[in-house]
Amino acid sequence: MADFVKKHLKLITESTREALIHEDYWEFSRQGWFLYFWKEARDQAGINGRAADVLPFFNELYVLPDEWDLSKPECQIEEQGPFYGYKGAVPIGQRVKVLAYKPGKTWDNVDDNVLYRLLDACLKVGFERIRVVPQGNELGEIATDSPLAFARHCLILDQAHQYSLGWRGDSRSLKDLSTAGGFKSKAQSDNGGLPDSYAEKIQTRKPWHPFSRPENRSDYYFRKMQQDNCLHTVVSITLDFVTASTFPKVEDMLATLFNGHEIKPGDTVDGLAKPFKDKLCKVVTGTGKKEFRYADRQQLYLVLLFGHFFDTQKRQSGNPFPEVAVKQIPVKNILGSLSFVRVFNGLHEAEGFTAFYDAKNSKGPSMERIQAFAGEQSLARTLWPKLQEEWNKIVTSMPYHARWTGSGGQKFGTTERFWQVTKPDGSRLI
Repeated sequence: MADFVKKHLKLITESTREALIHEDYWEFSRQGWFLYFWKEARDQAGINGRAADVLPFFNELYVLPDEWDLSKPECQIEEQGPFYGYKGAVPIGQRVKVLAYKPGKTWDNVDDNVLYRLLDACLKVGFERIRVVPQGNELGEIATDSPLAFARHCLILDQAHQYSLGWRGDSRSLKDLSTAGGFKSKAQSDNGGLPDSYAEKIQTRKPWHPFSRPENRSDYYFRKMQQDNCLHTVVSITLDFVTASTFPKVEDMLATLFNGHEIKPGDTVDGLAKPFKDKLCKVVTGTGKKEFRYADRQQLYLVLLFGHFFDTQKRQSGNPFPEVAVKQIPVKNILGSLSFVRVFNGLHEAEGFTAFYDAKNSKGPSMERIQAFAGEQSLARTLWPKLQEEWNKIVTSMPYHARWTGSGGQKFGTTERFWQVTKPDGSRLI
């Protein structure tokens, strides 16, 4: 049986997700983690130099397609720059093949070390690593030789006290966050070493996972293809509330709600089949018109940052996004939670939504929480009016109409009025 060799790498990287994975998978399964790392690395030129780590995985799990067998004259491959491609005997449409699993092989019985080598190679090729200081503190102090390590300070009180305000979305209550120790990166959510930690549940402690090794998960990572923070080794903090309020995106929410049903560019709510429309909220507009809309309740936490963190926005080459990355936000740095209801105009991001302040489920910053953060009254008294000003500015700006633009949130258009927004289960959002 012929093996995959270095000349096949171009064809492997061109293969679609469906060609590589033939069954349903969990986001944090072996397949899910493979796709997360592979997506970042597959189009990077450096993957060609990691063939010794990549090819053993494909040779263990997959059968080489007949159309890729280099012993056949019509399948000869020539070098083209850093990668390889067919001379032309095989049409482009037939280059990418569904790679069949070898008899008896599944994702679950791939050798742990073989999978680790592949994923670790993808981590090295597809991610930019921002190292923390040796034996760094729990907040992830960035090493002085790391790129773009800096402190952005919005609230400069004096030379000794410099802080930044940010927003972090999370559906958990403050009590639950206190139990968890605040916001932590997923890879480091170990519950203080207790069993059944979140990190264990998502399999980042398995021997085949790169983040099973402390020296990997302790650092920050920036995704090269996505031009964004790693989703699992950092806590992303958005510096602008309107931008933060556009997440999660409506198209992602609908994909989940509709069990993967594709929303096409021209689709409208009125054109949806009844089973999909019945999953949306029933709304009564300010003019008394009854419609179906997607609507949800979201919650953003107001947090205070200090010290060094990774400036994601400065690193991004295009469409800079107003956020930074930290390793952890302690509970004492969480000063308030702002709840709001979003009612979307349609099925697409560009159509926007109206955000309504939900006072009942919100909890603004208090002198008690600020003093707990500051540790002494004089600093708390200085911070208090600045935090109140930030909170009130946002609350009084609602309702507002906004959308995601590709690089941030943008207010636009006309704010709608709604008398009633009712979920399919009969509960009320408004």
